[in-house]
Amino acid sequence: MNTLERKARAEKLGLCKQCYANPRQDGKTRCAKCLGRAPTREQRAENRIRAERLKLCSTCYIHPREESKTRCKRCLEIARIRNEKIRNDPKLTLDRRRRASLWQKENKERRNARTRVYRNKIKMMVLEHYGMKCNCPGGCDVTEPKFLTIDHISGGGKKHRESIGRTGGDFYAWLVKNNYPEGFQVLCFNCNCAKGFFGKCPHEEG
Repeated sequence: MNTLERKARAEKLGLCKQCYANPRQDGKTRCAKCLGRAPTREQRAENRIRAERLKLCSTCYIHPREESKTRCKRCLEIARIRNEKIRNDPKLTLDRRRRASLWQKENKERRNARTRVYRNKIKMMVLEHYGMKCNCPGGCDVTEPKFLTIDHISGGGKKHRESIGRTGGDFYAWLVKNNYPEGFQVLCFNCNCAKGFFGKCPHEEG
């Protein structure tokens, strides 16, 4: 019996999705034994903070990270083997997509909340790198992150975003992934829109 069959059997019989043997706890997907071994949410948060501070693997929290990676050599190899197996097995790929789609439909609010937290984190990283203040030449002093955005200094922002296939929150992630390239600055939404519509912010005329 392969993993796919074991999962299907566990789902059908209401068994633990981790050990595939014991009955699930009420309202849970795992049995009491597996839940007892699993770290609590608070413990996982502490582990993540500790791993970030000590530059340890974000998966096992034990071994040092590989250079420019967030995981250690062992966890990267395990992930590579697992992903290769999934790519080469159409059944596993379809099952993974089906479960992901089902989870998203059943947890829409939770998914949206997690997405908002992630995108806000990425935006703050970008703003902190380019300067947490509107850089309008006219002297705008806005520093509230919710009012700030990223501007293409030389213009052509729409064409650039279309060329890289990134818009909205994904554009901030692109900036981080590409090591914060030059040619960008922080502006507030008012100054950015005025520059786009009129070529110059009214602050510069005053």
